[in-house]
Amino acid sequence: MLQYDEAKKIILKEASAVNPKIQALPLLKSLHRVLAEDVFSDSDLPCFTNSSMDGFAIKHSPRNSWEIVDEIPAGHFHSVALHDDKAVRIMTGGKLPEDADTVIPLEDVTETGNTISLLDSAKVKHGQFVRHVGEDLLKNRMAVEKNTYLESRHIALLAMCGKDMVNVYAPLKAGVLTTGDELVDIHEMPQDDKVRASNLYTILAALQHLNLDTVNLGILRDDKSVIKQAVQSALNSDIDLLITTGGVSVGKYDFLKEVFSELGVEIVFNKVNLKPGKPVVFGKYMNGATVKYIFGLPGNPVSSYATFKILVEPFIQSIYRQNEAAPVQAILKTDYKKSDKRRHFVRGLLTYENNTFTVAVQGLQSSNNLAGLAQSNCLFIVPEDDEIIKAGTGVLCIRI
Repeated sequence: MLQYDEAKKIILKEASAVNPKIQALPLLKSLHRVLAEDVFSDSDLPCFTNSSMDGFAIKHSPRNSWEIVDEIPAGHFHSVALHDDKAVRIMTGGKLPEDADTVIPLEDVTETGNTISLLDSAKVKHGQFVRHVGEDLLKNRMAVEKNTYLESRHIALLAMCGKDMVNVYAPLKAGVLTTGDELVDIHEMPQDDKVRASNLYTILAALQHLNLDTVNLGILRDDKSVIKQAVQSALNSDIDLLITTGGVSVGKYDFLKEVFSELGVEIVFNKVNLKPGKPVVFGKYMNGATVKYIFGLPGNPVSSYATFKILVEPFIQSIYRQNEAAPVQAILKTDYKKSDKRRHFVRGLLTYENNTFTVAVQGLQSSNNLAGLAQSNCLFIVPEDDEIIKAGTGVLCIRI
């Protein structure tokens, strides 16, 4: 059975070999997508020297009064000759006259007729409140690097670089199915020994959060022929990734591993030494020259979610050339004990108190406790060889 670090190394190596397709999108459609090109500035930023304040543009000299000879609103530049005793009223963003090198803010002067006088409390420093051409970014310099996850702050710079169309990585397409005779869909009221199929919606939502296109492949009963037909159909479709939940353990009705093998799926690994989620399958399937990847996740809902966060999500992020968020170091509030040699990912509540992150165990750690999962905001890590972690010890927390 693989250790968690070994399993993760394997999936990241596989992900690094995937070359995601590229698509061109209008600028606003590229928000929260991953940039697939280096973008360079097509002009100096700013492209002209301008004022950062409403005030008066002057040619710096040891004076305290100036005659106002003109006005330059933003977007209405005209040439003005300045002498030491002259000033031009200028608005924020207005282009400076050629001879001007300093701006005095409105609040630093008194204005009488067409004369301004510096307040006794004000100082004028040479070059103040002037934004020089190219000081933010010179023409043909790197503006936004390839593989950047685009937030609104990047959209602003791309707009200034004239990028009305942006090359981004096209979304992967993922199909999700869940198995189990005990499952009913969420619009049904469970009766007797039935439960709602939460896993299907949890995994679909998690994939959509990562900007994947998703296909709901539905709920399958524990019938090998039905499962085999559905999996074969999925593998022969245009999906890039198949994720299943349930049916990958060693029970009498756990058919998925057998089905995968019969359909030609290469099982890369089928157990990982972790909790929750030991029975997890990772495989790949060759459809012509195309590789499709398969994750078989456990059926217990918390196990399914946890294995998605710690194995599937890093795989997808790596395909998109994204690094995982660094774990948060936090101080454990209460003791945590375990009696096995598995790596535990414990649901916790991470808080920031007195300049320190702290984490507390959140609720019962049973693998069906969705209420406890919903009230958690992290998984903190307990290494394989640790049997007890005392309160006050530092632990690493993965935000969820």
